[in-house]
Amino acid sequence: MKAFRALTTLLLASVLLALLLHLPLLGSDSPTYRGWVYAQMLLLGAAAWLLWHLRKLRLSALFGLVLVSAPLVYINATFINYGNGALVWEAPTTFLLVYCGIAAIAFRRFRVAGSTIQAEAASRLGLIQALGA
Repeated sequence: MKAFRALTTLLLASVLLALLLHLPLLGSDSPTYRGWVYAQMLLLGAAAWLLWHLRKLRLSALFGLVLVSAPLVYINATFINYGNGALVWEAPTTFLLVYCGIAAIAFRRFRVAGSTIQAEAASRLGLIQALGA
């Protein structure tokens, strides 16, 4: 669980850094290119917000991150960093799949740990009620 949160925090910091590093790209002469950079920055901001919620283990944030990542990769590969070959598509997609796998494991462990804690709390409550009656 701690490893997942550390990885998510590192990814969050990376996304925020990428957001800031897109600022110089707004100096382009092309209004179309600037529009794609604005779209990319908006999606990076949404990804950062979703990663923040993923640190709190919200499953809906994971689904949202996948939905936001698809246009992020597409815009980055097609309009911002075009001409770099398949690596522009493959690296982020592979990382996203690996991250989703790690998240699924973390959610499963959290759910199992949570149900164990709930069971212990229920048994203690039952014991307390039995002693009090």
